[in-house]
Amino acid sequence: MDMKRYYEALGKAFQSDLVCQCCGARPYVLTNCAETICTFCEAYVNEGSVNAAKSSAEIWKELNGMQACIHVGEWAEGTAHADAIAASDKPHMLFGAAAFYNAFSDYVYHGVDYTIGGFMYPNSLKRSDQAQKNSNNAMALVSKSKGLLFRTLKHIGDTTTNLDSQLMFTAFMSNIKLGRMPQASKMLTLINTSQCQPAIRSYANMVYMVRLGQKHVEKYIDACFEMGIANSVHYLTRMLACEGQLDSAIPVAERFNSAISMPSAMHFSNWLKEVKAASGL
Repeated sequence: MDMKRYYEALGKAFQSDLVCQCCGARPYVLTNCAETICTFCEAYVNEGSVNAAKSSAEIWKELNGMQACIHVGEWAEGTAHADAIAASDKPHMLFGAAAFYNAFSDYVYHGVDYTIGGFMYPNSLKRSDQAQKNSNNAMALVSKSKGLLFRTLKHIGDTTTNLDSQLMFTAFMSNIKLGRMPQASKMLTLINTSQCQPAIRSYANMVYMVRLGQKHVEKYIDACFEMGIANSVHYLTRMLACEGQLDSAIPVAERFNSAISMPSAMHFSNWLKEVKAASGL
């Protein structure tokens, strides 16, 4: 596979003026576009998303506060903002707060120092699931993220009217992040048989097929890439990894992470390197 066009596109990537209503991030894009997928939480974003984010002055303040903490790496301080966002109990807000806690968990997990001798007690605190030792340990944080995703799904499930495309996509991505593939499949069927935005349909099919290691996913990766969706290159690395092409996947992942700020992609890149190092023993 010729990676030249992906590398060239990443070299021109930039933060758009679009604002995610779920997490307040300004997503990175490969080209100017009116719709995309958030590079922080993977929610659907369009030109009207900022209006939804600003519909509550208090929530808008908390979204900006959370993103400011993420930007400077003050994750513990960001929890107050994330909790305030989740307290709104709206599906998209819960989804955004869940993304924060998952990224925080990854940050803690990979902040492990393997040069420490003996039992490595400082590392055990970071990964321990005992909240009394460290409430912000990696396991506790990812558990909170999953809890928020389940709440997202419950609120969407409680919707008595027909789901709009954005709620369908939020439910789909929530199930994907929870590893509930049968439920994700049902939501994907709804997306494919409804009047959904092209970005939602192509992205959902790409994510589902890559996660299951299905063939012929390249057409969806290309479709998302042509729309300027930066995350398409991350899913290219996932596809290559699923095919066992670690030597191809890792350089693409590194190039992606040097151009795009996407916590889940950084976590995946670290995992790829760990797998390669282990397989070389």
